[in-house]
Amino acid sequence: MDECHRAPIAAAGALPLLVALLRSTDAAAQAHAADALSAPAFDEVVRKRIVDAGVLPELVSLVRAGNVDDTRNALLAIGWFAEDAPTRLLLVGAGALPPL
Repeated sequence: MDECHRAPIAAAGALPLLVALLRSTDAAAQAHAADALSAPAFDEVVRKRIVDAGVLPELVSLVRAGNVDDTRNALLAIGWFAEDAPTRLLLVGAGALPPL
């Protein structure tokens, strides 16, 4: 996803919808939602909005679930979120370290 699309996706209200998909019981929906969140997470401003939407515990849950697609996509997104020191602390608080 290129830079010009990251902020509009967040501004259009997609973040709460993606968080809802992460919470679904459909493994494919969860994997796709984690993947969709990893690209906008590259942008620092959008990354903060994603964190504020409550996505970190959901991503950590996907890593713990152990499904290969879920784990790969969730780890990619977590990697972008870990770029910010304050967010790293939130990841630790969400339980990200033990499954890593």
